[in-house]
Amino acid sequence: YKFTAVSCCVLNITCPSSNGGLFQCRENLPNAATDTTGFKLLGGVIFNYCDSLKLSSTNSYNAGKGCIGDTLILTRTYKLKDSKDSIICPIIYKVVDNIAPVITCPVNLTINCDANSSSSATGVATATDNCDPAASLIISQRDSILDGSCANLKLIYRIWTARDSCINMSSCVQ
Repeated sequence: YKFTAVSCCVLNITCPSSNGGLFQCRENLPNAATDTTGFKLLGGVIFNYCDSLKLSSTNSYNAGKGCIGDTLILTRTYKLKDSKDSIICPIIYKVVDNIAPVITCPVNLTINCDANSSSSATGVATATDNCDPAASLIISQRDSILDGSCANLKLIYRIWTARDSCINMSSCVQ
């Protein structure tokens, strides 16, 4: 009797979950896996393949800005290929910034009636944001002036508002 060994291999892979998760900022999206170890860390399972296995990925973004009502969607498609077959594994990541900037008002002051009460003299608010750089935030002010209990007494309530690129806003009062 003569037996001949027949190589019978089939590409057998389980893709990671297609739900890659929800992120606050585009910068928080994970980097693509560059090898099979990274693919396995995503939850993929490699059971069998022929010869060698190659992994590649492509990214496709929608036109969303990553704001409430305008979700940014990244579809990252992994392709695993051996000498005979290939398998495609898409993973969808979503970005929605719904966190307002953190604003800090200048300290409250008491000034003389004839003193300069502009914000250049009394201080300006500052803000930081989880996604946008501080320089890109829009900080505005609105004054509400009330007469005090004396003739020359006035109370100035300066309302500061910080807004990020997703129109998330926070305010403080000086």
